[in-house]
Amino acid sequence: MGKIEIVANALKAVEGDKRWGNAIMRAAAPFLSDAPAEMQEAFERALMYGASASTCGCEAGKHDLPCKHKALIRLLELQAEAEGVLV
Repeated sequence: MGKIEIVANALKAVEGDKRWGNAIMRAAAPFLSDAPAEMQEAFERALMYGASASTCGCEAGKHDLPCKHKALIRLLELQAEAEGVLV
């Protein structure tokens, strides 16, 4: 499964939830980027906030709202699952 398909499936899974849809779209830019530095920066920022697919220390995450950091981690988890990598 390619990255575009992973993003499309993630969006389909949250269909109707505008906040999660927006978070996934914001995370999709670095996830789909061909520039490793862009992905690394986004990943490091997610780590800085202690993000997981369900929690994050950013302002949105502190209020249990969707954020691009949680969405990015989830996209990476989905990619690892698609590639058969244990997470």
